[in-house]
Amino acid sequence: MAQPALLTPILCCIFMKSLPEIFEEAASLDAPLSARLAHFDLGLRASGLAWSAEYDALVARLQSAESGSGAPAVGEPFPPFLLPDEHDRLVSSQDLLAAGPLVVSFNRGHWCEFCQLELRALQQISPHIEALGANIVAITPELNAGGARCKIANKLSFPVLCDLDLECSLSLGLAIPVGERIRDLLSADGVSLSQLQGGPGWLLPIPATFVIASDGTIAARYVDSDFRRRMEMADILAALKTA
Repeated sequence: MAQPALLTPILCCIFMKSLPEIFEEAASLDAPLSARLAHFDLGLRASGLAWSAEYDALVARLQSAESGSGAPAVGEPFPPFLLPDEHDRLVSSQDLLAAGPLVVSFNRGHWCEFCQLELRALQQISPHIEALGANIVAITPELNAGGARCKIANKLSFPVLCDLDLECSLSLGLAIPVGERIRDLLSADGVSLSQLQGGPGWLLPIPATFVIASDGTIAARYVDSDFRRRMEMADILAALKTA
């Protein structure tokens, strides 16, 4: 019973703040990404909004269906892609890999705070990634306007690519339907996936991170149907050192 007692002051402190304030607080923590994500998740739960319960239900369904389990494994080739960036310029995985290893981060969109926390963490370690001769790209199903918004809001130096119709996510076994309740919550919050993605599908990718060696094979990966968990930055850097 000691744990709830310890969390009570934290919950009280978080509850008095708005979600944007809690997000910025989480983003500024000098802590591993897992701690930043957990801080925001705790604030979301303390807010009393319906998101956490629906997210829990969604994750339970995805875990029961073993969603994402078909994604390519370490040692397997990563499917090549040719996707437009936020300026509508085509970016080729083959061109990127010709320059060295590549970190690929699949995210849900600019509206997802968990994705933003991961992208900001990637930006923080981008100098170390570049020093290892590697590059980063983020991939979302949003059209280039959403990618541009994501890049500006999070001050990203790396491209944000558009996975049009989630073709790349589908090829990796990462695309999932959001479900009616999540769709309603997003719509009530002013987020229309059909408008942002340019299609009626209401699909999202399971967020995932792949570290790809320069020969195109997967050196490390993180695929978790609980999108509130992401690959740690230290694990990405460790994988790049051996890629």
